[in-house]
Amino acid sequence: MPTVKPYLLFICFVLLLPLILFSQPKRDSLLSKNVKNVVDTLNVMDYLRNHALHFGVLPKEKSITINPTFFTKGKDSVIENNPVPAIDIEKYLEFDTKGIPVTWNEFSERVSRKNIECLLGMIKNYGYLSNKRVRLYSNDDFNAVSVYINAAPKEYKKDLWEVVKKEYKIGNMDEGEYLINEYMLGKGPRDFELFLRKYKRRTGKDLQIILDKQ
Repeated sequence: MPTVKPYLLFICFVLLLPLILFSQPKRDSLLSKNVKNVVDTLNVMDYLRNHALHFGVLPKEKSITINPTFFTKGKDSVIENNPVPAIDIEKYLEFDTKGIPVTWNEFSERVSRKNIECLLGMIKNYGYLSNKRVRLYSNDDFNAVSVYINAAPKEYKKDLWEVVKKEYKIGNMDEGEYLINEYMLGKGPRDFELFLRKYKRRTGKDLQIILDKQ
């Protein structure tokens, strides 16, 4: 199989670089215009993720009992307590095209997939939604994007890793957030203590202290 000459790769990079740099100001401008919708969407994602997490940490016996009740009992509660009524949860979770989940397990899987698909779409339009970038245009509360990356189904992690590397290189996330995403996606040290030491060495910050304050 013929190999690509290093100088050809360099030429391709030089030719593509202006396109990358040109597109970033457009994404920044789009984020400034649509930041309220972005933050609202992140908050709905977090609301649904918390419902899925709550079911996931139930004792085994209780989860077996509750699991079949999403369609009959859980669905209405999830919809009625939506923190952002302007976003239709039934439409967001595609109840009309994919059907309403019958069990809490099915609901949790739907949330994980839909959240990561939505996140990838927003990153494509706006760039990586780091706290620093979003805070330039909004003071509203929202959770860090890395929590959705951590919950991503396995089949999305390869694409997410490519996105993370690209967004880091163009400056849309800082070193600390890059290292957290690297760990979440299984690319850094798997031992948490080793990860904390690497984080401190690279950023000068003690992540454990930061986490303890949250």
